[in-house]
Amino acid sequence: MFVTKRLIIAIGMGLAALCTATPARAIAITYQGDTTNQPTWLRTIIGNPPDQVTGLLPGEVPIIVPYSVYQFVVAESGLYTFGSAVPGATSSINGDWDNFLVLYQDSFDPTDQLTNILVAGNAPNNGDSTFTRELTAGENYFLVTTGRRGRDFGAFSNAIAFAGDNISPPAISSFAYQGDTTGAPTSFHLVPGDPPRRVSGALAAYSVFQFAVDYSGLYDFTSAVPNATSAIDGGWDNFLTLYQDSFNPTAQLSNALVAANAPNNGSLAFSKELTTGKNYFLVTSGRQLSEFGAFTNTINGLGKVTAVPERGLTPGTLAAVGIGLLLYKQRQGSISGRSSF
Repeated sequence: MFVTKRLIIAIGMGLAALCTATPARAIAITYQGDTTNQPTWLRTIIGNPPDQVTGLLPGEVPIIVPYSVYQFVVAESGLYTFGSAVPGATSSINGDWDNFLVLYQDSFDPTDQLTNILVAGNAPNNGDSTFTRELTAGENYFLVTTGRRGRDFGAFSNAIAFAGDNISPPAISSFAYQGDTTGAPTSFHLVPGDPPRRVSGALAAYSVFQFAVDYSGLYDFTSAVPNATSAIDGGWDNFLTLYQDSFNPTAQLSNALVAANAPNNGSLAFSKELTTGKNYFLVTSGRQLSEFGAFTNTINGLGKVTAVPERGLTPGTLAAVGIGLLLYKQRQGSISGRSSF
């Protein structure tokens, strides 16, 4: 993300699932996020409420870990349950990372961790209930998702519902595909931004992947290159740009949503809200003309990602930029999709 702190405000119409006076309580708020590359804090211990941060007891290590914040209100007072799931979890203890939930009322300050805190606990990784809490209608609450240990971070899917309801969050879907920009057409990529505002002076080879999603929500984008063991090493430096509706390599700013240098090891490049029924174009390129090669991109979110045929690129555009080579490579299997649930 291009902000220093993720704060998703879900107040009013955004809380239609909970802001209802009807007895249909089986509906839960679900939302997703990612703590990768997010701000860090010294998290609290488990408690109801917790009375100290980690690292104060003899021999205890302070746990400094990335976090994500979700602000919400409820329209009906009552007992609510909270759950959080991570990718790959089939039980409460496996999955990609171990998550931890903390609930605050009225306000949240990551440097004043014990003020306004209500409850904190290790979250079962498969989305089972972490804790229950009485909430009051009209009050502001802040659910902090963080890691159990300093090395724990990644994508998550949270759910909030009336106690007793099924709150299991929908599974996070991961879609990966491979490609290669060697010998591909070239274009000037954009200056990083959300959205980007300027075209850079860097000419680079690029590859285009057109797709759609079947669930509106937040999706994470990553790109890895061969032999990368960190964000800055590997065979070459890659760059991602996301477009909606159409992509024209000679009108780079038109329909551009976000552009960013992609960590070479597949760490989070950016997150973006996507909408069902829209066509999206993920452009992978180098940071400069000398940077090109094989890559593996991944799109994570609550919905299924489906590759769309290349008809979104007009014949005129294809002829203008000589992109036929890329389409030939795609048809020959150099780009393949994988979707898991």
